[in-house]
Formats: sequence, C-alpha cells, structure tokens
Amino acid sequence: MIQEYEIKQAYKRLGVALLDANDLTEDAIKARATVNAVVAEAIFDGRIDGKNESAREAQARRLFAAEYERLDETEGWARQARHRVEMREQAEAGRGHE
Repeated sequence: MIQEYEIKQAYKRLGVALLDANDLTEDAIKARATVNAVVAEAIFDGRIDGKNESAREAQARRLFAAEYERLDETEGWARQARHRVEMREQAEAGRGHE
C-alpha cells in the first residue's frame, strides 16, 4: 500500500521535473525569438535575399550559425526535459499499481 509520504515525494519529484521542463522551454522560446529577430533584420537590410524559403533559410543559417546552434541546443534540452517528465509520470503511475 502506498503511504502518504511516498505520494508527497512523487509529487515533489514530478514538480521538480515540470519546473525544469518549463525553464528549458522558456530558454528555447527566447532562442527562437532571437533567431526570428536577427533573421527579420537581415531580410530587411538585404543581407538575406534568397529567391525562395529554402534559400533564405540556408543564408540565415550561414549568417547566424551561433544563434541557430543555440536554438537547436535549447530545443533539444527542452525535449529531453519533457521526456523526463513523461518518464517520471509513468514511473509514478507504475508505483501506484504495486
């Protein structure tokens, strides 16, 4: 039988995982906003002038490699954090069936 202490601890672990996922998702949102801002500025001032979307994307990734790398990293971290939340939820749900 599950004890009250175990339930509280499970919620605490889940809460920590959710906070971590939220923080990392916020980082990814900020990184996306940065990329969008620098790309928009580059299009406006003519540094990006590709004829189609894929050409513009390629130019943007070349011009702003560091910003795109940061975006890719933060999105990856956010995905991993969401995965940890899902795994924690599954683990805690499994404990309830013991």
